[in-house]
Amino acid sequence: MCRTSSVRTLGRRPGGCLPPQDDPGAPRREEVTPPWGRDPAPVGESSSGVGRAISPGGRKTAGRAARHAGRGRWDHRPVSDERLPMERYAITFEVKPGSEAAVRELLTTYAPPEWVTPDGARLLGTSIFMKDGLVVRMMEIDGSLPRIMAHLARQPAIQELERKLDEHLVEPRDMSSPAGARAFFQRAMMDHVTTRVAVFEETGV
Repeated sequence: MCRTSSVRTLGRRPGGCLPPQDDPGAPRREEVTPPWGRDPAPVGESSSGVGRAISPGGRKTAGRAARHAGRGRWDHRPVSDERLPMERYAITFEVKPGSEAAVRELLTTYAPPEWVTPDGARLLGTSIFMKDGLVVRMMEIDGSLPRIMAHLARQPAIQELERKLDEHLVEPRDMSSPAGARAFFQRAMMDHVTTRVAVFEETGV
């Protein structure tokens, strides 16, 4: 007979066998440092809306608990919105065959924009992924997406990047007007499926 989880995940039933409790006499697993550094990067669980990640304060708590290996536990309960200010969005588009190297160069060398809008909304980070002719651009924000997009559209570095990208796109677009830009982003925006957060809690040991 196996031990099962008593906690519930958002929209999911508990189930499945869990590994046996740690044996104090058993050898410890070798602890591996994740590629982002000593503290793990927690992620959040949400089955609707925009994917979000734990705030810097949440990262600090998660990292502190993770350092007490064997003294914490995974908690898959949903986390309140107060701890999840970050929102993630992603768009995807295709580039013409043979232009992959040029597009890769453009997307890795353009000058960064101003990260904070006049009203305080923040662009927290961007990531770009490519596979053959498929490009995925992801950004993490804290604030209103329309305001951040309008802010980025006014940045000279972004305007220059988008102009240079136009010639490489499989599907033409018109970024010269707000209506054209809106149509492109509505077409290119990816659906958010889910984001999961691993919350570490100290047991007080």
